[in-house]
Amino acid sequence: MRKQEAGFTLVEIMVVLAILAATMGLVVQRIDNRNNQMRAAVRDLAGLTRDLHNKSRLQGVTYRIVIDMKEGPESNEPHSFWVEKASGAILLTSEQMKKSLAERQREERDRLQGSQDTASSPGGFAPDTSIFKEPKRLSPPLVFEAVEIVGLDAPVQEGLAYIYFFPQGLSQESAIHLRFSETGRWTVATNPLTGRSDILNRHVPLSDLRREAL
Repeated sequence: MRKQEAGFTLVEIMVVLAILAATMGLVVQRIDNRNNQMRAAVRDLAGLTRDLHNKSRLQGVTYRIVIDMKEGPESNEPHSFWVEKASGAILLTSEQMKKSLAERQREERDRLQGSQDTASSPGGFAPDTSIFKEPKRLSPPLVFEAVEIVGLDAPVQEGLAYIYFFPQGLSQESAIHLRFSETGRWTVATNPLTGRSDILNRHVPLSDLRREAL
């Protein structure tokens, strides 16, 4: 008996190619949607610094952005940020910044253990729900990689970081570093005089930003 050679017909090949094209289209669409969400989160954070700078000056109150990095960039929990407000002007020296950070980090550990309410904050600060009703969460794999703030000796890479906006029209100079992949990083750099933030599509240390500004 002669063997019959089996093969794909042109119609079958076209059906397979159509299925592959549709599958690839869905994957690309999901990736594009995720990238758009990440870019939107970065833009929202940059716009928030300018808004808080203006609100603080006009209302005569002190605002701060609270950035929660959980256990660091490799944490399994989504990172988040929110806004807190305190009445009037607050004098914040470098030593007070370090002390405040240490106290808040300790409170955060207590909160994670379920022993403290998140509504209380040192220094008279309380969440401003008129801006965010609840913390804004980043969509993984987007995370806060580090936050550099003038006045702190080292970048904050886990727990909580604070960026203050004062009624005198000044903001803390800072560099917020975000990462969504090994090759995808952003830096949100805040100007201390205007509160305006520049978005850079790479990791730029705060020291380099300050040198470029001179």
